Amino acid sequence: GRGEGGDAVPPAPTPPAAIDDAEWRRRLAAIPGLDLTRGLDLMRGKAAKFARLLEMFADGHADTPRRLDEWIAAGELSQALELAHALKGSAGSLGALQLSADADALQASIRRGEEPARVRQLADTVSAGLQAMIAGIRGLPAAPETPHPVSRQ
Repeated sequence: GRGEGGDAVPPAPTPPAAIDDAEWRRRLAAIPGLDLTRGLDLMRGKAAKFARLLEMFADGHADTPRRLDEWIAAGELSQALELAHALKGSAGSLGALQLSADADALQASIRRGEEPARVRQLADTVSAGLQAMIAGIRGLPAAPETPHPVSRQ
């Protein structure tokens, strides 16, 4: 009876960085404001690839809340409008539907020339949703094939 199970070849160890698809999905599902089904559809179900796109989104929009705030305070509404428009598109394409809708509402408010207090309120909603989403994305493990710069501003 010696060798029952004892001689089995141990499976090759997976490098710690490798996360299987189900685990990626579980982590992605924890990101606030993200419609995972929609996002994954766009990526043909490739969760790790989707995670990489999200990281690019987070990097690209990290200073959006600050810029929105500064531009609205300075009355630079055309700049804020452009930023809201860009955010609406990129958030929508990733399945961040609420954020996209909030950015759309901000854009519409600026276009209608609504009072500054209303514009600021909508901008705050956009910024809060964006910051929560970025925080969730930053909590993801590093996605494969993404060379991360050492310094992150």
